[in-house]
Amino acid sequence: MPNIASIIKGHNKRISATLTSKEKEAYNCRKKDTCPLNGNCQASNIIYKAEVKTTDNCKTYIGLTEPPFKLRYGNHKMSLNHEKHQNATELSKHIWQLKQNNQPFTINWSIASRAKAYSNESKRCNLCLTEKLIIINADKRTLLNKRPELISKCRHENKFYINNSSPTTKHRQGNHTQLRSEHRRKAKTQQQNGRKREYTNSRTPKKVLQTTNRTDAKENTPQNNTPTTV
Repeated sequence: MPNIASIIKGHNKRISATLTSKEKEAYNCRKKDTCPLNGNCQASNIIYKAEVKTTDNCKTYIGLTEPPFKLRYGNHKMSLNHEKHQNATELSKHIWQLKQNNQPFTINWSIASRAKAYSNESKRCNLCLTEKLIIINADKRTLLNKRPELISKCRHENKFYINNSSPTTKHRQGNHTQLRSEHRRKAKTQQQNGRKREYTNSRTPKKVLQTTNRTDAKENTPQNNTPTTV
């Protein structure tokens, strides 16, 4: 049974999460009428739906976004307006096909569902799972999404890997690596210099000793003290 501290902590966590989600769902468009998501362009952790309507049919595209939708919408606008990015998504492929056939169309954006992205605590991404569930249950005759999207790996857990840490952490790790390399080079240089000195010191005294012994031998040689005759 949970204690009082855990109950209070859980309550505060739920309240703070609710307030944060409400703050993020506010729109920042200049005019609410031009907001692509009907005043919810700042909503995050959502599965969105784009309906492409023409005079003949209506196609549906399912997507997701963890950051605010407006950032993802900006990427969609780039792929829909620039032909060099026409293969970015299945939605952009369909739109450019309509443009090439000179068919008029309209795109309506809406929120299909909400779910939390990958968490290092739960080890599960409900955002990706919910998107795949919606794609499976969607009408295949009007769906633009392809089957390989169902087996794609979750990309939201990549930010929890050490090699994908923040730029500050990477900069610090780079500095530490550089310092370690410098220390290794210095230690190697000192070791080589020490070996040279040992080699020099091990040879020099022998020569000095040999020279000294020869000098001492000459000095200690007995001289002939026989007096010379006149």
